Amino acid sequence: MILDLASLRTAVALRVVERMRPEERFAVGVDGLSTFVDAWRFLQVLFTVCENDDEGVELNRQARQPTFKEDPWANAGAMESQGVSTPAAFVARDLVGVQWLQDNLSLVRATMSSMVDQIRSMLDFVGEAIEGGGTTLNDVFADNPDEPAGALAGMLANMQVWGTLGDPHAECEPASAQPSGGGEVCNDRDAEFFLRKDMRHDYFPERHAFGDVAERLNEVSRTLSPDAMASYHRRLTRARVTLARKELRRRLNTLHLPRSVTPSSATTSSGLGESDQADRLLRTVHSMLGDVEGFVSSLDRFFKSVDLTLPYNRQQSNGPAISSESPMQSDSSDEKWLDGGIPESLNLGTMTPQPDVDHAASGYIMHIDCGHNGLLDEVDMRQLSLHLRAARFGHAPPEYECKR
Repeated sequence: MILDLASLRTAVALRVVERMRPEERFAVGVDGLSTFVDAWRFLQVLFTVCENDDEGVELNRQARQPTFKEDPWANAGAMESQGVSTPAAFVARDLVGVQWLQDNLSLVRATMSSMVDQIRSMLDFVGEAIEGGGTTLNDVFADNPDEPAGALAGMLANMQVWGTLGDPHAECEPASAQPSGGGEVCNDRDAEFFLRKDMRHDYFPERHAFGDVAERLNEVSRTLSPDAMASYHRRLTRARVTLARKELRRRLNTLHLPRSVTPSSATTSSGLGESDQADRLLRTVHSMLGDVEGFVSSLDRFFKSVDLTLPYNRQQSNGPAISSESPMQSDSSDEKWLDGGIPESLNLGTMTPQPDVDHAASGYIMHIDCGHNGLLDEVDMRQLSLHLRAARFGHAPPEYECKR
C-alpha cells in the first residue's frame, strides 16, 4: 500500500494549503501538533499498560506483521530509554511521562483500571470520526509511528482540500441532510445516494417507491458534477468534526475521573507517597484529555469560522463582519454565536465550503476502494463515468465542433 505521506493526493493537498492565505487555512504550528501528538501517544501507552497483566510488559515490542495497526505506540518505552526525554511541556506542568508508566505498572493499573475502558472508547471514536481523504486519525498514528506530526499535517491538509469520504453505516456517521421544504432532495442527499453500494428504498423520501431507484440513480448521475461531489466531501468533513467534538465533550462530562486519591502511607521508588504519585498520574490524564479536546475544538471552530467569515465578508461587505478570531469556548457559546451571526441567506448545509479550491490547478480526486489488482465496482464506475463525462473524454472540444 502507498503510505499517506508518500501519496500524490497528500502532496497536492499540502501544496494547495501552503498557497492559501493565512486566514483561509487551519494554522496550527509545530508546537500545537507536538502537544496533541504527545497527548495521544501518552494515552495509547496508558491503554497498553492497563490492558497487559504481565508485570514485565514491554512497550518497545515490535508490532506483528504485516499489519501496522496492532499497537501504534508499541516502541514508545524504547524512545525514552534511548535518550528521547519527556516532552518539555510535561516537565513544565509537573506531569508524568511514558517511562514513568512503565516504572509504576501496579500503581497505574490500580489507579486507572476502573476508567481506562471509557477513555479508550472515547479516543477510538474520535480517531475514527476525524478523517481526511480516507485516512483516519487512528490511521495517522498507527501507520506513522516514527513521524506522527508530519502524517497529522498531511491528514489536516487532506481534510481541507479533499474532505472526508465517510461511511453511511459507520457508527460515527452524522445524520444525512433532510429533503428541502420544496420537496426536492438536497445536493448532499444526492451525493450520498450516488455513492451508496446498496439501494435501500427507505433512503428516499416517501414519494419514491422501490421501483424508482434505477430512474432516480440515472437522474442523479446526470445532474451531479465533480465540483458538487468535491463540495459534498468537504461538507462531510465539517459534519464529522462537529460530531466528534460534541460526542467527545459528552463523554468527558460522563467520565468520573477524580483529580486526587485517598492518601496512602506507602511510598514508591521515587520516595513520594503512592497517593502523591497517583495524583500526578490523574493530573496528567486530565491534562492529556484536555489537549485532545482542545485540538478537536480548535479544528471545529476553524471550519465554522472560515466557512462563515470568507463568504460573508465577500458577499455582505456592508454588514458586520464575522471574525474567525471570535472567542468560542463551549458548545453553547458556539451555538449562540452561530444563531446570532449567520444571515438567513447563508446555510452551512448547502453553501460551498471555503476557501474555494481551484480544481483547474489542483485537479479532482476519485475515491475508490478496489485496492491493488482489484476491480472497480459499480460505484467506482459511476464516479469514473461522471469525471469522464465532465472532461468530455472522447468528444471534440466545443470550439472544434462549432467550426466543423
